[in-house]
Amino acid sequence: MKKILITGYTGFLGTNLTNQLLSKPGSYMVYGTNTNTPITDIKNYTKDCDFVFNFAAVHRPQNIEEFDQINAQLFSYLIECLEKNKNNCPVLYTSSIQANDDSAYGHSKVHGENILKKHTEKCESRGIIYRLTNTFGPYARPNGHSVVATFCYNIAKNLPITVSDPNHILHLQYVGDVIKEFMKRLEEYGEGMYEFHEIPAQYIYEISLQKIADYLYAFEEILKSNKLPVCKTEFQKKLLATYLYYRE
Repeated sequence: MKKILITGYTGFLGTNLTNQLLSKPGSYMVYGTNTNTPITDIKNYTKDCDFVFNFAAVHRPQNIEEFDQINAQLFSYLIECLEKNKNNCPVLYTSSIQANDDSAYGHSKVHGENILKKHTEKCESRGIIYRLTNTFGPYARPNGHSVVATFCYNIAKNLPITVSDPNHILHLQYVGDVIKEFMKRLEEYGEGMYEFHEIPAQYIYEISLQKIADYLYAFEEILKSNKLPVCKTEFQKKLLATYLYYRE
């Protein structure tokens, strides 16, 4: 049984990955941490974990210093614990396409990437970076960092939405596809590598804000008549699955 350490395990990515791991009885044990986890637990988890998924992050903090504190320094402490425990297990760090931006958030993500790179060089361990774009799906927090979650939640609860720029194009990826990619990295063999990965292009959906709103309103009208909408594309199927989660 592999022991998997997930930081931010009660968040969007963490919840989806934990559910996937626990759907395979006897295969994985999950060590989960969040903002309430005692430091002593992190020290203990890093003694014998077999793989680390670092999802702990902030996107819109009240204090700009939190970007570096959570997105980089907390990760740095985790790496220090692994090194003190002489644990060279693989580490997957979720970065962002905004790492290329000149912003506090982007800088914090680059800082985290560099921390992992130095660790892999020092310990000859495996470091995996995913620079993610806008991810949608069940468990994303509405009225937070996910516009799809906000639209789904508000429309399902009969609340208004604001389409600030109807023609604004989003590049979206579905959380189920992201988790499948993460599982591939977990289950494949790799040693002594520093890897940059991207979600395959066929799983990136380009769509306008207005089109997302139109789909969701259409779903709701059909569901009100106790019928299930017919989806013609993979994106529509994934958007419907997301909407049904918020409609429960």
